Amino acid sequence: MSTFADEVAAIRKVNVENFVAAYAFASIPSRIAVEHRDWAQAAALELSPPDLAWNKFPQAEAILVFARGLGAARTGEMNAARRDLQRLQVLKDAMTAAKIGYWAGQADFQIKTVNAWIAFSEKRNDEALQSMRAAAEAEEASDKHPVTPGNIVPSRELLAEMLMAAGQPAQALAEYERSLKRDANRFRSVYGAARAAEAVGNSGAASEYYAKLQSLTAKHDTERPELARAREFLAKR
Repeated sequence: MSTFADEVAAIRKVNVENFVAAYAFASIPSRIAVEHRDWAQAAALELSPPDLAWNKFPQAEAILVFARGLGAARTGEMNAARRDLQRLQVLKDAMTAAKIGYWAGQADFQIKTVNAWIAFSEKRNDEALQSMRAAAEAEEASDKHPVTPGNIVPSRELLAEMLMAAGQPAQALAEYERSLKRDANRFRSVYGAARAAEAVGNSGAASEYYAKLQSLTAKHDTERPELARAREFLAKR
C-alpha cells in the first residue's frame, strides 16, 4: 500500500508552478521525516519533482534544505550539514534580493538551528544551546505565513530536545511546556514533555502527558514506540 509521501513523490509535473505547489512538494517529505525523528531519511531528502522551477521558489527549497541539514547534523554527517548550511545562506540571500523579507527571516532561524546541531554534534554544547535559543526566540517573534500550517518543527521543541540530550531534563521540561503553549498538541512535544517529567521524577506530570499522548492518538492506525512507552508507564501507575 502506498503512503501519502509515496503519492506525492510520484507526481512529476504540475499544471501551474506556483509557491503553493512548491511548498507542498518541499514540506511534506521534510515534515514526515522530522516528525518521525528519522534523521537518516531527512539527511537523504532531495527536491522533487526535479524539473520544477525551484529557482523561482527559494523559500520552498529552503524548507527541504533545512530538514536535510538538520538530518545530516543529527546523523553526524558534518560535511553534508555544512553544505546545506551554505545552501541555506545562498537561498536567504536570494530571498533578500527578491524582497521577500518574511522568508529571509525564516531562513535566518533555520540557519541558526542547523548551526546549533552541528555544534552540538561536535560537543560544543554551550555554543549549540546559545544558537538554538536564538533560533527559538527569532521564530517566536515571527508570524505564521497564511499558506503554511506552521513550521516543519518548532525551534523551541528542538531546544527542549537538545537540553534533554545534554542531560538537563528540568530545563527541557520547561521548554517543552513553553513550546506547547504556542504549538499545542504536538505529538513530539507532548511525548518529550512526558519523558522530561519522568526524568526529573515528576510522575504526576509524566502521567498527564502520557495520557494526553494517548488521547491525541486514540484513532491512530499505526503503532509507534512512543505510544508503547506511554502504555508501559501508565500501566505501572
